[in-house]
Amino acid sequence: MKTVNLSQSPKLYQAQKIKNNVIITLYDNIQDVSDEESQKFTADMYQLKLPYRNGLLSSDNYESMLDYAKRLHSPSTVTEERQARDVLL
Repeated sequence: MKTVNLSQSPKLYQAQKIKNNVIITLYDNIQDVSDEESQKFTADMYQLKLPYRNGLLSSDNYESMLDYAKRLHSPSTVTEERQARDVLL
């Protein structure tokens, strides 16, 4: 996870297919930090790289994907550490 500064409010997630993989960018904790001169937002950003398959990410499973990304960001088991090595960007 990293905190990013954005010039517009992001969608909750984006998916980009690259060959046989998909890079999923998830946003959480989106906050409006605009000032008098410009509109600004901050958000926690998580990225996952997974093998591509249809229907991998939809609004129905956004919460489960975000939870998965958070668990991999702070792995608590050896299995999660291995998955994090393979999945997190």
